[in-house]
Amino acid sequence: MKRLNLIIPVLLAIFGTDCKKEEPELKAQVSVEVVDNQTGAPLEGVRYSMKVGNISKEGKTGADGIVRADTRDIGFYFLLNLEKNGYLPNNFIRTKINLGDSVHYVARLFAFDSVIKLEAENNKPTIEPLWFNLKNGAATVYAGEHYDQFIYGVPLTLYPYEKRTYYVGVVSDDAVSIFWSWDEVEHIHAIPFKDVVIPVRGDTLVYKVTN
Repeated sequence: MKRLNLIIPVLLAIFGTDCKKEEPELKAQVSVEVVDNQTGAPLEGVRYSMKVGNISKEGKTGADGIVRADTRDIGFYFLLNLEKNGYLPNNFIRTKINLGDSVHYVARLFAFDSVIKLEAENNKPTIEPLWFNLKNGAATVYAGEHYDQFIYGVPLTLYPYEKRTYYVGVVSDDAVSIFWSWDEVEHIHAIPFKDVVIPVRGDTLVYKVTN
């Protein structure tokens, strides 16, 4: 019995054992908190589509406004497209996230929380087209034929001595560039620049255009 007790430790020392614990697989952890730019409050119900390494994921944020993902890819691009009604869409991109990283980002969405009221007036006895264009941050709003809608590349048509009102939702506390012309233009981007306004959150800013 004593000889057996001596042999077992020697064999273990020579051949080792298969009882070693495996090292946990290394991964990167990413979380993004989606918040209102002005209040800093987390946004619930934000639609997102995400590309993290070889993982694609879609869904909506919960009450905490957080999107989470894990990956085992090295040095991957992190792409996150965010959309919520009443807010300017945000394409959130980060690069060079490595294995072992645990990172947290904050993505801010800008609300369409103020209104520009366009009052257009044709003072001529003829039908006149009004080319109108707004640029608000990354969003562009184009003039069109509908009462409360602006359509790319189509002028507003005002009849003799007609007054017409249009409402456009814009992002507050951000410069809005205004372009307009009563003369025909070759394309929408040729409309001349006229003014810059900065709407206040929750307010309606009146902008008048006459010929």
